[in-house]
Amino acid sequence: MKTLFAISLLLLVAGCGGSSASDSAKPLSEPLLRFIAIGDTGTGQDGDPSHLQYEVAAMMKQVCALRGCDFAVLAGDNMYEKGVEGVDDPLFREAFEQPYAELGIPFYVALGNHDNAMTDIGEGAHNAKGDFQVQYTEVSPSGSWKMPERFYTQSFASRAGDADFVQLYTLDSSPITHFFDDVSPQWRGEALDAYILAQTTFIQEQLASSSAHWKIALAHHPYASNGPHGNAGQFDEGTNPDPCLGAGPLRLSDSCRGEDYKAFLEATICNEVDLFIAGHDHELYWLRPAPGCGKTQQIVSGAGAKSREVFDATRNDAYFQLGMSWGFFWIELREDRLVGAAYALYPDGTPYNVDDAGRPLPVFEHVLTKQP
Repeated sequence: MKTLFAISLLLLVAGCGGSSASDSAKPLSEPLLRFIAIGDTGTGQDGDPSHLQYEVAAMMKQVCALRGCDFAVLAGDNMYEKGVEGVDDPLFREAFEQPYAELGIPFYVALGNHDNAMTDIGEGAHNAKGDFQVQYTEVSPSGSWKMPERFYTQSFASRAGDADFVQLYTLDSSPITHFFDDVSPQWRGEALDAYILAQTTFIQEQLASSSAHWKIALAHHPYASNGPHGNAGQFDEGTNPDPCLGAGPLRLSDSCRGEDYKAFLEATICNEVDLFIAGHDHELYWLRPAPGCGKTQQIVSGAGAKSREVFDATRNDAYFQLGMSWGFFWIELREDRLVGAAYALYPDGTPYNVDDAGRPLPVFEHVLTKQP
């Protein structure tokens, strides 16, 4: 596998920015692909003034017009607070079709714990609900919603025509990380173990056979995060209440499987993909490669509609971290480098940085270069 080294640029003043819309339209002689990474979006029109999904969507439209976007990835918790009840649920319209109607790009979607929940706490104990989001792929009025299965891969050609430029590996993390037993026997016990094994085998086989130049993984739950949910294997430790550890040594549930999820990631995507994109924590992070996960870069982009403070800024070494903001990452892939830029809004819905024309600028930009 090729290695990466990083150069980071912190953009804190107006006037710093990326390529223009005219640049993105020029004929290309090298491979190029650009996309948005966003998660935890699905608040819809719930009336909460702190849920800025529509404001973030408007900024996405501006950034795509300025820098170009070929697609987006959606890192789960697509439908708050407890998923949808069918493919005709109005949340699909309010939390997806309406806010992103003018982008005109496909969204490749992962499932989150709130998408598979019975209650507002997002316990992930009703995994059958996630199947409605798979089925919605066939009936989405815009055709933009892409979730052919609960876990799947997708290959992308570059704008220059390279057929195997990027491969996306979308994982179904919620059944491995829930903290209450599922209501259905199809999602617990030996049946759940078989599902986890099937997913593990599928991802391993897809990675082994791939000739893609760039490999990217997408899931809701992160491997590493400095937010309240924390790192895989230690999810929610130190938070109050702690849904897995409960009070003192008394566990609330025997279903907590954070350790299993950590092992799953280390057996599949760790050190095999160039970048792992997740959500779950409602902040923006670009973390340095984490111990146990090899060279894989770690992005947490869970501020698409909700936000919280950074919980532990020193838990993982970070190139960039930002709490109490709403936003996303824009990512550009070329033959020899990956560029990632974070865009953020203040609580009143205004961008952190703008140029002289009032167009959004990144709060952070990071460059990774592939080495021979």
